Amino acid sequence: MINYKIIDIVDKICEDRYEDFTGLGLIFYIKKENLPIESLNPFCELKNQIIDAELIAQKLVEISKESCQCHDGFHLLNQDCILTDLSYYFSTPISKEKKPKQSNGSRYRTAFYGSLLNDVILTVIISSNYNVMVFINGEEFNLYDYKKLT
Repeated sequence: MINYKIIDIVDKICEDRYEDFTGLGLIFYIKKENLPIESLNPFCELKNQIIDAELIAQKLVEISKESCQCHDGFHLLNQDCILTDLSYYFSTPISKEKKPKQSNGSRYRTAFYGSLLNDVILTVIISSNYNVMVFINGEEFNLYDYKKLT
């Protein structure tokens, strides 16, 4: 899935650089009930799903501060790029066939392995220094290369 709304959301998150930004992970999914996920904090439950790219980016930046109890875990967006859930533990199986290119941290590996799951369209991670990686079926793209796919 190549989607301009994904790029729009990520660009808006990275637009303003905040010192207290902890980074984040995103899962774009087909069927949430098939994902190996669990809420990390019931306090973080969204009262309403968020549709607008600008509002999604604002919400994700707002909660991605260390002082916010919702900053941890992965945040979920459905195949229509609607933000449906915040702060989920994502427990991915480790593939014996495909291995990540880098030996980065847990969020990176979780996003990589998570992108191999059937009901995951793609995953995105944005590090605390705003480095963006997109994973599609175990293939890794920086934001520049992902934009070239569109």
